[in-house]
Amino acid sequence: MDFMAFLVLGRLAIWMIQISGLLRPVFQIHPILQEFASCDLCLGVWVFSGLAWALGINIIGPIYVPVLSEALSGIAASFAVHLAVIGWRSKFGTTDLG
Repeated sequence: MDFMAFLVLGRLAIWMIQISGLLRPVFQIHPILQEFASCDLCLGVWVFSGLAWALGINIIGPIYVPVLSEALSGIAASFAVHLAVIGWRSKFGTTDLG
């Protein structure tokens, strides 16, 4: 249950960051940051890595390397959620109009 909450919280955080506009001035500093903010997978790596650190999530099992474990958890979770979002949009035909 903790892992599912981790995935849901991460996806909601990614969506809020992209939609809210609170970080828009930060993302407008450089064109690379704008691309970073618009990419679910890219932004998700950082969001999920931070959440993995905050919630103590370690998906690589009994091995724990302080920064690497959170980074690998963030990468894997971001990729899994990204695939789920792509599948959802493909199945139900939702598109982004913006």
